[in-house]
Amino acid sequence: MAIGKWDRADLEDEVTDRVVFATNHQGDNPADLRRFINSYRDRWIIENGFKEAKKFLAETRSSNHRPRLFYFLFAILLFNTWMLVDRLAKKRLGMEFTGEPHIQFEMFVAAVANFVRPVD
Repeated sequence: MAIGKWDRADLEDEVTDRVVFATNHQGDNPADLRRFINSYRDRWIIENGFKEAKKFLAETRSSNHRPRLFYFLFAILLFNTWMLVDRLAKKRLGMEFTGEPHIQFEMFVAAVANFVRPVD
């Protein structure tokens, strides 16, 4: 089954602007298959979110699970904060929420590092 890349009706090219999926899922009608395939598209977005969150993950060689869990949870917290700040900035600027972040990763990390630095 081939579906449009972004579920848009205004595709530039009917052949190249498609994503092809192969599945053994039996569906009686195309709408059922479309919902099934779109669920995989949603899962892919989640996977990419974890890939982005790993940018915040601190490196450790500890075999102890406690600091490893803390670093993971802290990385997820920072990632979610970055996405929230980005969405708020986009809303204030009247931009759409989709697409690349308006606030770049490096800028956000620098702002957080500047905020949490020790005060003399």
